[in-house]
Amino acid sequence: MKNKIIYLSRHGESEYNVKQLIGGDSKLTNNGLKYSKKIYQYFKNKNVNVWTSKLKRTIQTAQYFKDTKQLAELNEINSGICEDMTYQEIEIKFPKVYQERKKNKYSYRYPEGESYQDIKNRVKPIIDLLESENHDTLVICHRAILRVIYSYFINISNQEIPYLDVPLNTIFKIEKNNDNYQVTKITLQLDNSMRLLTLPWKYGQKKSGVDLGAINILSMFLNQNPLIKNKIIYPYTDKNVEYHQTVFEEKKKIGLDENCIVLGGDHSIGIGSVLGTLNSNNYKKTAVIWIDAHPDINTIEASSSKNYHGMPLSFVTGLENRWEWTSNLNKLDFKDLYYWGIRDIDDFEKEIIKKTNIINNFSDLDKVINQYEYLHISFDIDSLDPQFMPSTGTAVKNGLHLDSINEFFNMVLDSNKNFTIDIVEFNPELGDDNDKLTTHNNIKKIISILN
Repeated sequence: MKNKIIYLSRHGESEYNVKQLIGGDSKLTNNGLKYSKKIYQYFKNKNVNVWTSKLKRTIQTAQYFKDTKQLAELNEINSGICEDMTYQEIEIKFPKVYQERKKNKYSYRYPEGESYQDIKNRVKPIIDLLESENHDTLVICHRAILRVIYSYFINISNQEIPYLDVPLNTIFKIEKNNDNYQVTKITLQLDNSMRLLTLPWKYGQKKSGVDLGAINILSMFLNQNPLIKNKIIYPYTDKNVEYHQTVFEEKKKIGLDENCIVLGGDHSIGIGSVLGTLNSNNYKKTAVIWIDAHPDINTIEASSSKNYHGMPLSFVTGLENRWEWTSNLNKLDFKDLYYWGIRDIDDFEKEIIKKTNIINNFSDLDKVINQYEYLHISFDIDSLDPQFMPSTGTAVKNGLHLDSINEFFNMVLDSNKNFTIDIVEFNPELGDDNDKLTTHNNIKKIISILN
């Protein structure tokens, strides 16, 4: 396959999908049209050839791509006398057909139509063409066709082909790995559903007011989107070890199939937030992108201030194991940690970064985003230059530009990857009235993108 990638996808939801009718040449529903936009957004920065069948629903799904190739060999299985019927109607009108096909779904040929065995022969030239292509290729086709093409790259029997799970709104990414093929399933969310987890926590540092920052940011979200789901975990203790365990348990329950924005509070909330992501039941390959003026990887012993907001990554990576509840959890591998914006670095942190080869101030954002299934972005507003975010506890000059952060978050949304984003260290009690207004308005701009 010459190290090229094959992408397979069904068309977006069609009118016949909704009515549970087979065959036909129906158009897309509104959800199907949403998928046509989503799949284009996913591939718009990738150099792929796009092939479809000659039926409306695949052509519509590919409508935003240029120079698509339409191939009759990719048309859906011909259901013969059963076209435009539901399976229930077939069972009533043609009970013998229904029962015979149920006995051997692979070999049974619809009267005046085709079998799975027939379409396997039909698409063989397409598979040969895919393997000889010099470009990555996206094939947008139909359920039976996708099953047959997909089966060629995995080790299953012919009898299993008609039962392969190939859901809508899913891309199958097929890559050659030595003599085998590696398949990755990528689900494109149509609604970008999102929830908030609000953590008004201040005990990871010593300045009052950062807890109010969480409530302030929550108000900004609710003003723009009053129906967004939200849960607040109020401080029931001043003990970091106990509170962050509660955060961990709540974040773990949320899982990775829904986008989540975690509102701090100081950056110590990253302990429970990131560990909750890494230990979710539906774990996916995850990048942790730490956007901050500080590396936040001091251990308790190494920290001169003993402020936990400078330590979250030591707990997340396992450098710090003094809290019993963290000891047996999945930890972050250093190769999956990316820093952006750090510039105020303690000696201990310099040694850790050098020893573990953590990527510091990475520039190839798009490449990092694309190589992971899930993104956990921990965003401290002090990563930005103080001209943009003056009301924060540990502002450092020569920070990131607001436009760079906004561009990055747009890139994350365009990737269609699920994500968690922590937003931390806004302190509305710091600075003069102009500082507070500047910080508030610039956070509001970021929230407008995320909302």
